Amino acid sequence: MSSLEPPQHVCSTFGLRDVQPIPLGADWDGGYRCGDVVLSRVADHARAAWSAKVRETLTVDGVRLARPVRATDGRYVVSGWRADTYIVGTSEPRHDEVVSLSLRLHAATSQLERPRFLMQPPVAPWADVDVFVAADRAAWETVPLRSARAAGAPDTVTPDGRKSLDLIAQLATFRKPVHLRTSSFTATCSARCCSRAELLRG
Repeated sequence: MSSLEPPQHVCSTFGLRDVQPIPLGADWDGGYRCGDVVLSRVADHARAAWSAKVRETLTVDGVRLARPVRATDGRYVVSGWRADTYIVGTSEPRHDEVVSLSLRLHAATSQLERPRFLMQPPVAPWADVDVFVAADRAAWETVPLRSARAAGAPDTVTPDGRKSLDLIAQLATFRKPVHLRTSSFTATCSARCCSRAELLRG
């Protein structure tokens, strides 16, 4: 997300002193390893704090979770940075396992209250929209990507982009109603979190 190293006051607030930050690249959202902790920039404070609170106690069979590391004053986010435990692992195309994991993850989170940030539609300008907010919203809209377009999403002009939109439209016809408590955490968010670096590491 950013090539800037975490400021010294952020490191100190998370109890990380006399440690040289090591960049970890895209697998860790552009985070920096500081010993057994990874510091990463956050785009959405509410999302990061909610994710940290859930991951602090979440248990999923067969899943290693990057647990949040609180600052010395108890905060999850300090000056736009979060801290997570470092877990050794690499991204691999094990798609069957990802599907299996998403089902277990959904089962483990199905009773969580749906966070407010998932209920808010993306708003213009599009440059400031979190792509995952738009994706979460689009997955449940009657007309996929309606709110994204309303927020100013640019038209897709590449062949791959147009093919992706065609596939989304086709997949939308296979959707069926999901009957859950209105306040429950959605399967879409479970699957999305499964793919995000802050939740699963290898």
